[in-house]
Amino acid sequence: MLSFANQQFQALEKELAELQQDSDSIIQESERNIDAILRSIDALKNHLLSHPFESIAEEVLFFKQIKPKFTSKLIYKIELLKIESRRPIGSFKAQQKYLLKQLAKLESFFEDNIEFYQYYRSGNTFLDDKYFVRNVFDIRLHQDTYVFDYDSNFSTSHDSKVARIIANELLRNYLNASLAELEQNKYAVSKFQEGPKKKLLWTAPKAALIELLYGLHSAGVFNDSNAEIGQIARYLQTAFGVDLGNYYRTFQEIRIRKSGRTNFIDLLKKKLVERMNDSDQNA
Repeated sequence: MLSFANQQFQALEKELAELQQDSDSIIQESERNIDAILRSIDALKNHLLSHPFESIAEEVLFFKQIKPKFTSKLIYKIELLKIESRRPIGSFKAQQKYLLKQLAKLESFFEDNIEFYQYYRSGNTFLDDKYFVRNVFDIRLHQDTYVFDYDSNFSTSHDSKVARIIANELLRNYLNASLAELEQNKYAVSKFQEGPKKKLLWTAPKAALIELLYGLHSAGVFNDSNAEIGQIARYLQTAFGVDLGNYYRTFQEIRIRKSGRTNFIDLLKKKLVERMNDSDQNA
């Protein structure tokens, strides 16, 4: 069982790395990741049905260390999808407030589960036969309330709590990095751009700006090709005072439209060439 689990985890890691390269945004990547992780967990569950544990020690090892490696990724991606899909588009203060609120939620979970957190992080084992063996419940040990897929044959009272601890650490790192990036962007704007008295508003169709958004991202013109599509989208929305909505879905509509895939970019090229030609004639 443990050998199969390790092979499955390696295959999952490889698939997630490939999905990261093929995705246009964190939201799209998270959606695809969730599907891949769920398939992997199902394979793990089905294998366990036909390959029972050989000992209690093996069962404890699986539910304390192996299964949480999979389910922590699922929790992390689900929470990341919620965080990014609900993230405000507005000012620095609005985004900062939102991200700090998400960090506070993680801190609340830590405070509510401090006893088990200390037990797990200190490497203790004296309660493992109660925490990580199936069908063993003791109400005095604070049963886990974060059970998204409880199955008595595939769950213990606390394996998902371990997964939540691991996922929360990943989320904390992500949120802190997002706050640092937000602060850095604010500094860059204040340093290099005092800001015009009158803001430019985008008055062309939103689809045109989304076409431009994906063109800029595809060309890798920001941060040495390291800027994500969501970052660029937030910049354009803030700079031009427009809400692009579900730009990923609009891009899919642009991709399959019969009138042409790059109408706006083609128009830009046409108008620029005409201007150059006019300048040549005037010269």
